[in-house]
Amino acid sequence: MFSHGTQKSFWWFALAGASGVVLVIVLVLFDGAIERVTWRHAEWGQMALFSVLNIPIGALAVFRLRALYAKYPPRWTGRWQLGLADLMGVVFLFGTTMLFFRSVAPQSNFLSRGVPLTFAFSIGFLAALLFVSRVGTSRGLGRWLDAFGYTILALMTMVTGVLAQPILIPCVLLVVVLNIL
Repeated sequence: MFSHGTQKSFWWFALAGASGVVLVIVLVLFDGAIERVTWRHAEWGQMALFSVLNIPIGALAVFRLRALYAKYPPRWTGRWQLGLADLMGVVFLFGTTMLFFRSVAPQSNFLSRGVPLTFAFSIGFLAALLFVSRVGTSRGLGRWLDAFGYTILALMTMVTGVLAQPILIPCVLLVVVLNIL
């Protein structure tokens, strides 16, 4: 019914949204915000429901993506390898991100928020850099800019997926029940 590209896009968005919710729950638990927040019981129930529903949605998205990529393999020309300049770019981005969080975050929040977010952003950039080298579309500075763009795109997709949870969960359930994608 839908093209395999549309199916892949839907399941990638479902995976990003599900992983975004799980990451938000982990950040809330890691930051100790539970002790400071005075939420009503209904909001805690929604948070628990979203976290419980997103684990099977993420697993289903991974299962469907694996099946789609096995059936319709991509035509990538590159390899899963990075050069020394690419790794130095990751280190430079890590240092720049650490400097940014150090200048923005107060002294008391730097270790609890700045360092984990820097590690997460740098790991995301490294994964995007590997993806860009595998796709084989650019070299040098263009590769770094493409990887940075993919990292920002993934972050925005996760935020959109988190905000779209009231729509995403029924859509995934409808797709599964009707076996559309």
